[in-house]
Amino acid sequence: MQYLVLARAKPNTKIEDLLPYVEEEASISWKYTNENMLRQIHYISDLSGAVSIWEAPNKGTVEEAIKEFPMYRENLLNFEVIELMPYNSISLLFKEDYNEFKPKL
Repeated sequence: MQYLVLARAKPNTKIEDLLPYVEEEASISWKYTNENMLRQIHYISDLSGAVSIWEAPNKGTVEEAIKEFPMYRENLLNFEVIELMPYNSISLLFKEDYNEFKPKL
């Protein structure tokens, strides 16, 4: 299963508060990348946080991994873990009459 993790700086957190932890954050990110759990990581363009894609057997596994990060431990970021599911509507492109399709939400 894949998960999107949003990590945003808490209100009143300054970049100076985060800088001491960047190296350890990178090291832990590398660890989980090597374990094939952390698939992608990106800064949010305004540098207010980061987004990442994880692969794990369940949400709890990702939540436990996040607890290793120093910015989590220091309560500097808000984390949100969102379970993803595959987009399966692409098959509509191959139906003769895709107007018959009624999405199940």
